[in-house]
Amino acid sequence: MAYIEDILKTVKGELDYKLTILGGGGVVIEGFKSIVYFNSEHVELRVNKAMLSIDGVGLTVLEAQRGLLILNGVISKCEVMK
Repeated sequence: MAYIEDILKTVKGELDYKLTILGGGGVVIEGFKSIVYFNSEHVELRVNKAMLSIDGVGLTVLEAQRGLLILNGVISKCEVMK
């Protein structure tokens, strides 16, 4: 159990964003810096010192506010690139 707690401390210390996948039907990203690229199949966001890449089908923006992005659509892949 201590192993999981160590991972949690590391992740909380290094990440300043939060990604929540809503059952494959959408995604909520909190704490992103900027949108780099967007179309209905691919989204790239700048987060902290990395890029967040999201692939899917029929991606649409439901809400965009400062640091908050809600996407609707079928999510097929999420990847963090340094």
